Amino acid sequence: MTELSETLFDLSGQVAIVTGSSKGIGRAIGERLAQHGSKVVFSSRTLADCQARADEVNARYGHERAIAVRCDTGVRADLAAVVDAALERWGRIDTVVGNALVSGDETAWIERFDEETFTTWFEGNVTNNAYLTKLVSPTMRAQGGGSIIFVSSSSGVAALEDYLGYGTSKAALNHLARTLAIQLGPYKIRVNAVAPGIVASQGPEEWGTEEEQRIGVGNIPLGRLGTPDEIASCVVWLASPGGTFATGQAFVVDGGQTLRGMEGPHELRNYRRQRAKEQTAKEQTAKEQQ
Repeated sequence: MTELSETLFDLSGQVAIVTGSSKGIGRAIGERLAQHGSKVVFSSRTLADCQARADEVNARYGHERAIAVRCDTGVRADLAAVVDAALERWGRIDTVVGNALVSGDETAWIERFDEETFTTWFEGNVTNNAYLTKLVSPTMRAQGGGSIIFVSSSSGVAALEDYLGYGTSKAALNHLARTLAIQLGPYKIRVNAVAPGIVASQGPEEWGTEEEQRIGVGNIPLGRLGTPDEIASCVVWLASPGGTFATGQAFVVDGGQTLRGMEGPHELRNYRRQRAKEQTAKEQTAKEQQ
């Protein structure tokens, strides 16, 4: 018998679907799953970007290690098409990573609450992942198990006043993982969430100037932004034999930031608001002087 220690992170023979995988964290997840042996379906709303990711994986790890399927996770037929494509090509699905999300700015103050926007957060971050699980669970049950992983957020763990809809929907996603873990556990289907903190998905500059990066990092115990591969490594573990006793958990990968109340993101928002006010005032003064 092969010792488990020899195959802890071996995904050979497995098939994974990763939504929202054309860039950033999703791209890193797809590439690292392939690196450890899995076949991967890259999917997002832009087929050309997904195809580029699949081509890179095939060139690096071998022919037909990856395919690309266009998928807008808000369209039920698109989600079904991704599942069908994996089954038609490889006949099984071992891992599903729900990484696609609805993000963006919002009016956070409750008295200016927009219920339609709030509903959009839940549809994009919770309902779509629940539906994807509904589609793949019969296959996983029939083949004897699988791993479902939702990419959540540290804002679903710590309260961020500027993330009323987004953070609440991510908290709901964490709870969805817990509930589904109970439902599907008897079929050896594990359901977990991974909650990233501040991650430089496209490089540190995406978080703004050096001063903005400094403020955003704030009092993170590890003193820096995270990287996409550091999130992907947690997903690889949950998909692998090494993670087969983990289910119903939200694994926070944030450098320890939530331990100190997420002061950095709060301060960054306040800093940007103040800069915007100063810029508006400067432009108004310039107009009056004309």
